[in-house]
Amino acid sequence: MSKEGEVVCCPPTTAPTKPKVPHPVAAKEGYALAGRIEKLGNFDEVYVTGPAEAKHAIVVVYDIFGFWETTMRGSDILVDRLKHHSPTRVFMPDFFRGQPFPTDKDGDKDELKKFFGGTAKLEDRLEDAVKFAKFLKKEYSFASISILGYCWGGKITLLALHAHSPFDYGAVVHPAMIAPEDGDKLERPLAFYPSHDELKEVVEHIEKQLIEKPFAAKNEFHLYDTAYHGWAAARANLKDEEMRKLYYDIYHRLGDYFLRVQQ
Repeated sequence: MSKEGEVVCCPPTTAPTKPKVPHPVAAKEGYALAGRIEKLGNFDEVYVTGPAEAKHAIVVVYDIFGFWETTMRGSDILVDRLKHHSPTRVFMPDFFRGQPFPTDKDGDKDELKKFFGGTAKLEDRLEDAVKFAKFLKKEYSFASISILGYCWGGKITLLALHAHSPFDYGAVVHPAMIAPEDGDKLERPLAFYPSHDELKEVVEHIEKQLIEKPFAAKNEFHLYDTAYHGWAAARANLKDEEMRKLYYDIYHRLGDYFLRVQQ
């Protein structure tokens, strides 16, 4: 678990002059994506995967590295998991508009701070996510629209599930920058899947809130206590047998959760 007061994102590092990154971004394996890039709403690029006749939609908010093979592959796995019992279409907008956090700056806290103050500013990108959900509601006839986020995108997801949210349900995987109020202000059902790197006290507080909410029966919590921050998205290590198992496990778990809450 991270130390109190430490901002956790992708994941924390300890050497500002020469950062050490224990879990670097995944190398490309040449995976052939099942979906395609489309221009939708206010975004020039949105990765779309899943059947066109789907009755449910999930908006995916990626981590700081943007469109990444392992993150997009996860969306393919998710729609495949849901295709027989609850056909779902996944939309992953390019919130950074072609300017993700550069991998050669990975672990540089100063560069990350600049990124969070500009391209990845929470307030601005949260507004983008909400507007995109409203666009989907207007242009399509989905029975439900959910949101799923990783790391930085997990924080966006938690903020998007407050009062007056256009999203019906949400899920977060190894979310970054979590705070107690993320649980206190939660107004929509949530699946919460932290790694062992997230702040223990905050994880426990949010877990408690999930149990106490009036919609507690639609919430879910599972701590991946052998997984590191980032294992399900850009930092996925599919060459490691155990981490590969956990990678597939989280997408199967996500699929089962969305199937349950959509019914």
